[in-house]
Amino acid sequence: MCGCSQWLSISTTTPARSVVITGQTNGPACVMIAAPTATHQSLPISLTDLSKHYGLVKALDKVSLDIAAGEFLTLLGPSGSGKTTLGRSILRLIEPTMGEINY
Repeated sequence: MCGCSQWLSISTTTPARSVVITGQTNGPACVMIAAPTATHQSLPISLTDLSKHYGLVKALDKVSLDIAAGEFLTLLGPSGSGKTTLGRSILRLIEPTMGEINY
């Protein structure tokens, strides 16, 4: 782990493109995109100008990111920086205000 007290692990599988989420919830957070295991294959994820606004608050503002299949990625940042919003957007638990997510 990265030392954060809150984390969210995301791994995707093919061909059904299902997503597995595990995590804990106390303090600062980071999002971890897991490398594939022997039973899972991962998909590349591409974010283009992803934004999520809650009224006047910009939780995400034009985030663009490419994550290769099997790549391990950790997002670190202070409370309120958008890590959880980004993870929830990738998982389609919330819909972004604008931008694209491609798997």
